[in-house]
Amino acid sequence: MSGKRKEPMTLADAKRKIAESYKAFEKLIRKRIKELKPDADDKLRFKALLGKHPIAGGLRMSDLAARKVFADSIVDEVTQFEKEASNRSFYHITLLADEGIMSDRTPKFCLRLLKQKAHRALRRAELQGVFVVEIQPLLNWPQKGEGRTLLAHIHALVWIESGSDGDSVASIRQALGDGKGNTKRSWSCQFGARPIVIKSLTPQRGDPAYWAAYILKGLTDAKSRLPRKGRDAGEGKSAFKFRNTTEGLRPELALRVFELFSRLPIFAMVGGVGEGASVVGRCKNRLSLWSVERQLHWKSKGKTSVPAFDQSAFWQRSHKKRRSVYKPYFIDGPTIRD
Repeated sequence: MSGKRKEPMTLADAKRKIAESYKAFEKLIRKRIKELKPDADDKLRFKALLGKHPIAGGLRMSDLAARKVFADSIVDEVTQFEKEASNRSFYHITLLADEGIMSDRTPKFCLRLLKQKAHRALRRAELQGVFVVEIQPLLNWPQKGEGRTLLAHIHALVWIESGSDGDSVASIRQALGDGKGNTKRSWSCQFGARPIVIKSLTPQRGDPAYWAAYILKGLTDAKSRLPRKGRDAGEGKSAFKFRNTTEGLRPELALRVFELFSRLPIFAMVGGVGEGASVVGRCKNRLSLWSVERQLHWKSKGKTSVPAFDQSAFWQRSHKKRRSVYKPYFIDGPTIRD
C-alpha cells in the first residue's frame, strides 16, 4: 500500500485488497496450525474459529469469512454514499495512543478506552465516518525482555461537508488535539512517531472505497520503527516513522493476534460516527442475514456446531511448544465468553 503507483486506487482495487489480505492472514494461521499438529477436537475448533465450521455463540472476529463479507459491505456502502453525497470531502486518519501498546506475553488490551477516545475525538472535529481499532506487531521494539510489542491504533475513513470551516488537514489536526500547547491533546506515541496522521483523499490518492478496504483489511504485515533521514527529516516532523513490513511476521505471532480475535465479537473493534454509524449499522444487519443463510447451508450439510469450550485451556495447549509463556489477554470491553 505504501509503494507509489501511477493510477489511483479504485473500487476493484478495494475488493482485491480485502480478498488478498484475508487470504494471506488465513494462510499464516493455517501454517501455524499445521505446525502445532493438534488432535482432532482442537483441529475442528480451529476450523470453527476461522469460520469454516459452525460454532456455538455469536460471530467472532476470528471468523475470517464473516469479516470479509462485512468489509465488502462497508466498501459497497461507502461507494454508494460517495455517489450520493458529492458535497463531502474525505480523509484517512491514523491515531496512535500509548494506551494501545501491549506485550504479546502479558497483553492488556484497552479496547473500550481506545474506541471511546476515537469517537470523542472525531465528534469534536465534527467529522463523520467509520473507524477501526487495528492490531499490528511492532517488530523492532522488544519489551525489555518481556516479549514482542503489539500496537493497537485507530484507522478512520471520515468525511465532512466540503468548504466548511473544518474542511482542511490543518483544521482537523487542530481539532483532534495536535500541536504544541493544544489543551485537547490526547493522542501520543512514545516511539517518537507522529500520533496523528491525516491524508486528504484527492483523486490521485484513490477512491474512498479503497481506503475503506484499507482500514478493514486482514493482518498481512507488521510495523518497523525507523528514524527519519535526509529529505524525510526536518523541522516540524517527528523523529521516527513506522514502515509496513512482512519480514518477521511469523505464523506464531499471527496466531497470537488471532487468539485475541477469537475472544472478541465480530464488531468489537469497529465504530461509526454520524452518518458513518448508519453505514456500520446497515452492514451489521446485512451480515446477520448472511450468517443465517450460512447456518442454514451448514445445517443442510449435516454439520453440527462445535460446543462452547474452555478457550484458556485451548490456547494454553496451542502455545505449549513455546519456551516463554503467553498469559491470557486482559480485555477492556466486550468479549466472547468461554
